Amino acid sequence: MKDIVKKNGLFLIFYVLIVAAALIPVFLYSRTDLHLLLNKFHTPWADVFFKFITFFGSGIAAAIVCIVLLFVRIRYTFIILASWAGSGIIVQFLKHLVFPGYDRPVAVFAHNTALNLVYGLEYHHHFSFPSGHAATALAVFGFLALVTNRQWLKMVLLLCAVIVAYSRVYLSQHFLEDILFGSALGILALIIFYWYFNRLKMDWADHPVQYYFRQEKK
Repeated sequence: MKDIVKKNGLFLIFYVLIVAAALIPVFLYSRTDLHLLLNKFHTPWADVFFKFITFFGSGIAAAIVCIVLLFVRIRYTFIILASWAGSGIIVQFLKHLVFPGYDRPVAVFAHNTALNLVYGLEYHHHFSFPSGHAATALAVFGFLALVTNRQWLKMVLLLCAVIVAYSRVYLSQHFLEDILFGSALGILALIIFYWYFNRLKMDWADHPVQYYFRQEKK
C-alpha cells in the first residue's frame, strides 16, 4: 500500500486538492443554489462535449476497458473489474437503501424554468446520491494513471476523470456533492483492489489472453 501511495503521490495529492476545493462551495451554498449557479455556465459547444464525454463514466465504457485490458495483462482486468464492480455495488446500495429520497436536479427543479438542459438527453429523476458515473470514471482513469510511470500522463488522466465526473453536474444528472462522494468511492475501491490483486501470486495473470492462444497452437 505504501508503494502505491509513494509512486502515485502527486496524482493522489492533486485529487485530494481538487475535492477539497470543490467541498468549499458545497459547504457555503445549499445544493440547489450551488447547482443553479453552476448551471448558468452553458454553451452550445459544451452541451455537445459533455453529452459525449459523459459516456466514459458509464458501465459500457468500463466493460470495454476491461475487455481491452485482457489483451494487455489479465491481472489488469481483474483489478479494474473489481474496482468498478465494488464501487458500483456500494453506489447502488447507498442510492436505493440509504438515500432513496435524494432526487436528481431535473426532479428537484421540476417547476424551475431557469435550469439549462441539454436537448436530446435522457434525464433521470431519482436516486441521485452518490454518482455511479463519477465512481466509474475515477476507477477507470485512476487505474490507467496508476499503471503508467509518466507523471504528466497521470495528471492528464486525472483531468479526464474530473471532466467526466463533472459532466454529470453540467448535464444536471447529479449535484456536485453526488460526484464528489462517488469519485471518492471509486478511487478508494481502486486503491484497495490494486493493492490486493498485485500482492496475489498469480503468474498466469501477468500475460495477455492471446498468450494462451499461442500456447495452444504450439
